[in-house]
Amino acid sequence: MARYVTAPLDSIGGNYEYLDGKYQEAAIRLTSVRDSAVRAQLAGILDQKYAFLGQEKLASEQKKAQAAARASTIDAIRMLERGLRESSVGEGYVLQLRNSADVRVELDLKCFTQRNTYSKTIFVSVPARGTSEIGWIEGWAFQPGHYCTASYQGERMWDLRV
Repeated sequence: MARYVTAPLDSIGGNYEYLDGKYQEAAIRLTSVRDSAVRAQLAGILDQKYAFLGQEKLASEQKKAQAAARASTIDAIRMLERGLRESSVGEGYVLQLRNSADVRVELDLKCFTQRNTYSKTIFVSVPARGTSEIGWIEGWAFQPGHYCTASYQGERMWDLRV
């Protein structure tokens, strides 16, 4: 009898789109149980399964939202406009990063000298539809031959050579 009642919820298999409908189907099946004690016990089991599947559904939706947000951020980082201008306060050049996306992007910029004798990693945050500049004030005076690698959560996004 228990299998008959809970079968609709047992058949969800990760497809949470029909969770509410399957719960209603199981509740209708529950009404066919004549013994009130068994019906109460099955109702408790049904409610537990529904609550558990509801939590799984929420977790699944959160994972999808996080994956979409990460993909949006990665796209925005890859689409950053990169340019150089001469520094007005120190030596060398200033890297300008322009973000045309609607999301703020944060990345690590690892910069190297021409012969790799020195490197530095700089955390960069570029506001949505905004610009950030990295140069002498931030601790790196870009010179011809220097290069940088941008990464997000350990994944390489792009390279830049001055």
